[in-house]
Amino acid sequence: MGYPDAEGQGHSAGSFQPMPSGWFYQNMLTISEMYQQFCVPSVDARAHRVFPDLIDKEETALTQMRTGPYTIFAKLLLPAVQKAIIRSSRNQVTIDCVRVACALERYRLGKGNVPASLNPLVPAFLDHVPTDIIDGQPIRYHPESNGNYVLYSIGWNRVDDGGERGLSQKAETKNRPDETRGDWIWTNFPPK
Repeated sequence: MGYPDAEGQGHSAGSFQPMPSGWFYQNMLTISEMYQQFCVPSVDARAHRVFPDLIDKEETALTQMRTGPYTIFAKLLLPAVQKAIIRSSRNQVTIDCVRVACALERYRLGKGNVPASLNPLVPAFLDHVPTDIIDGQPIRYHPESNGNYVLYSIGWNRVDDGGERGLSQKAETKNRPDETRGDWIWTNFPPK
């Protein structure tokens, strides 16, 4: 008895076997079920949306799940998958904001200033204004009188914080950006 290889063939692990193969397979089943129930439907690439509430439900399910031989790997692996979904969502917002920022700068070069809203960018500079992947509304835009502007998504907390970046509350990472708090912002000037 041992662990299966890529073709499903078992290989002996010698005299040391840290766990019975049944436990290994039960962990695979638990991870697959959780992944299909929460992770897969939490991202809809065609609709350009992410659904944080499903990841929150997964986190609750993991917290309530009894730690045992059939669940230990799920409790270890799935939080990392959740962080990867949050990070990739944040990266997609950055890409969307950079596309809009490039269009804004092209507009500024042609007109001498930035527009009051993003609508004048379509269709000359953008084919459409990207939507916020969290709530499906257009990316938020706040121009300032000095020509600076802020583009942002409402972020993982699903609350419009007016373009304020969320900071970590943990002592070891105090005042560093926290991807689960505040808005996900992109500015054409250095953040404060």
